Amino acid sequence: MAGEQLQALQDALLQAFPNEDALRELLLFKMDLKLALITSTSGRSLAAAMLDVIAYVDSYGRLAQLVAGARQLRPQNRELDEVVRRYWPSITSTADAPDAGRPMAVGTGVVAARVRPAETALSENEWQHLIRFIREKKCTPVIGPGVCRGVLADSVELATEWADRWQYPFPDPADLTRVSQFLALTEYRLLPHEQIHQRYSAARDPDFASPDEPHALLADLDLPLYLTTNYDDFMVKALASRRIKAARAFPSWNQTLREQEVAPPDASASALVYHLYGHHEIPESMVLTEDDHFDLLAGVVADPKLLPPAVKRALGGSSLLFIGFGVLDWGFRVLVRTLIASVTAPNKRLGVAVQLPPENLSEAQRAQVERYLQGFLNYSGHVQFRVFWGDTREFARTLRARWESQRGHAAAS
Repeated sequence: MAGEQLQALQDALLQAFPNEDALRELLLFKMDLKLALITSTSGRSLAAAMLDVIAYVDSYGRLAQLVAGARQLRPQNRELDEVVRRYWPSITSTADAPDAGRPMAVGTGVVAARVRPAETALSENEWQHLIRFIREKKCTPVIGPGVCRGVLADSVELATEWADRWQYPFPDPADLTRVSQFLALTEYRLLPHEQIHQRYSAARDPDFASPDEPHALLADLDLPLYLTTNYDDFMVKALASRRIKAARAFPSWNQTLREQEVAPPDASASALVYHLYGHHEIPESMVLTEDDHFDLLAGVVADPKLLPPAVKRALGGSSLLFIGFGVLDWGFRVLVRTLIASVTAPNKRLGVAVQLPPENLSEAQRAQVERYLQGFLNYSGHVQFRVFWGDTREFARTLRARWESQRGHAAAS
């Protein structure tokens, strides 16, 4: 892109999206991207962050998509309109076509005639289904990093810390997967894995006595299988705090693990915590870098027996409760699109995904995010999901109240 064109686009975008929240909305709703995964805004001007965004999307051949999305969100902005007409006339003609002002379903090319208000909770029937699946031991929690919020550093915090320490040169210093890949290639293969192991070994445990602590709630449900993408031991410890003996296991997804003698899970345990992405005590088992993710996916495709029968039965036949994942989490996408799809038989039970809604959204924008997420979750046709919009502790409080109420009614009768 020529310097004059770059300067004009930067100025127009800054005028149309004059603060960080506005820029974040543009990227999320029109590009399916998170600002924090592209650039750090801490201590930097918005103009510098905007340049990073432009460079990033241009490197992936998506600059026209950014320009078109900006014009759709700010159709009355004269400066932006002038820049688009001068440098991207094809976008102008498309946007001026009939129906161009109607809201678009995020992630699709389908024009939506109206926006349905976003649902913030499950229906009463959906809650009843979930409670029944739990009571019948036909529910399998799938645990993501959000359940550790406030106890462990999140992926953005880790990535930016490492990016600063090891002078990561690319414009996405908050993307843990890519920063980890950089460290593995420029330092040594297991450096990022060992960094997480050191941090997690020194971490304090969550307060399992708190009624809204997510691990504590899940332990009280006393289920036979817990799937997790986390590297920590909190789920096993939460179960132990309830005097439930749990075994721990993970897939042997690389050659190093396959050559090691791994003891089978303790048959006397009443629960299994299966770490889909490995455990920090064995750094080689952790799925962290881009190469790790690709190797795991290749392993799932190449070896139908990589996942144990209990895990495959759960993915294909139990009600899946996703808790602690963000809308755009890489690990969440891999799970839904690949691991679940590796089970050939469709799952006929209702699944639930607990999602923290993005901040500062209008009702129409929130409905777009919900529609996008529902489409993504149900894309493969293997599982039909419903979404609970709220944080993990809010969900834990709500589910605990309903679960204990049901148990109380059952005991009284």
